[in-house]
Amino acid sequence: MVKERLDRFLISANTIDNLPFLTTNLPKEDFKDSRLFFKFDTCWAKEKEAKDIIKKAWSSNDTNIIEKLKKVHEELDPWQHGRYRRMKNSIRKLVARIKKLIDGLYEESNADMLKIARLKLGHLYAEEESYWAQRSRIKWLKEEDRNTCFFHVQATSRLKKNKIERLKDSNVIWVNDTNDICKVAWDYFHNLFKSEASSHDDFNLSYIQRSVT
Repeated sequence: MVKERLDRFLISANTIDNLPFLTTNLPKEDFKDSRLFFKFDTCWAKEKEAKDIIKKAWSSNDTNIIEKLKKVHEELDPWQHGRYRRMKNSIRKLVARIKKLIDGLYEESNADMLKIARLKLGHLYAEEESYWAQRSRIKWLKEEDRNTCFFHVQATSRLKKNKIERLKDSNVIWVNDTNDICKVAWDYFHNLFKSEASSHDDFNLSYIQRSVT
């Protein structure tokens, strides 16, 4: 036998005097009800398809509210699971596409497609975070304290800018082949830092202030 306190409630002073100990003895349960509660999901207010499902289910001939809610649950549950699977699949495809665009040669059209793909991926990551945030019992998840792949996209958005797409060689000709770019860079720094013999006549010491007399 275990004792469990009921939720707080108001009673009169006479009741307290007559019943000084308000307790209820209940047998200890050997199992835990782990069924998920049917709760409102924020995505339903944003998705037209979800709105249509709710409207259709709620417009049924059932007059009982419980039956209407049950109908909505039965219709939305498979849609919600299917939506999440489609979202994860879209994320994987966009990540692969972005990687391919970053690794490819620079073209104006590729830059535009990369920008669009990143924007779509950012929206999908935000939706995924919202999906799990509502299902999480962790209360510290806030808008300004997030750690999701959405920020990974933002952090890696400069990869394209940092990548050298082409260089001018010593003949002022643009080269965009990877091997040619490496050769141009190597030749430039090799000529810049190669050692050259210097004589004392090359230095003008008249501008150096004497420290020892």
